[in-house]
Amino acid sequence: MNRLILSYCCELTDTGVEQIRQLELLSHLELRGLKNITGVGLAAIASGCKKLGYLDVKLCENIDDSGFWALAYFSKNLRQVQKITFIDGDLVASIGNMFDSCVVCFVWQINLCNCSVSDTALCMLMSNLSRVQDVDLVHLSRVTVEGFEFALRACCNRLKKLKLLAPLRFLLSSELLETLHARGCRIRWD
Repeated sequence: MNRLILSYCCELTDTGVEQIRQLELLSHLELRGLKNITGVGLAAIASGCKKLGYLDVKLCENIDDSGFWALAYFSKNLRQVQKITFIDGDLVASIGNMFDSCVVCFVWQINLCNCSVSDTALCMLMSNLSRVQDVDLVHLSRVTVEGFEFALRACCNRLKKLKLLAPLRFLLSSELLETLHARGCRIRWD
């Protein structure tokens, strides 16, 4: 089996998800909306499913940094993550060291919609994801306009698609928006 969709299976817990690690050939996994999954479950998947290339954990609100870092360490083929959740900016403390050698640098699409990421974490993430091209930065309540400016400047050379809230169109510098446009980035204003 190389594709598995378990989205919105509300009763599924870490114990159940740990069985997925036996699927060594799994390349596509959708776990959207699983509120009972934590970093422990994601770490188990990451350690066993080494061919994982696509992961959707959108609305999995209890996955913490430990799951994310296990994913970064074990998932050599990971190219697309639908959502990475940052719990109260805890990622800030270790993100710089981890990204020096981790695999997540190969992620080309990231959806951070509704994450509780801070200015610093967003900027570090965007500057260290060396292949990111498609970014969703909608509803980041802890990120200031300056945080968006710095983060987007850090990755503006490689962005092809960007999703932002419409009010930011008037708050971000015209220089940044012109640079993004000139480099071929399509911005969707929600």
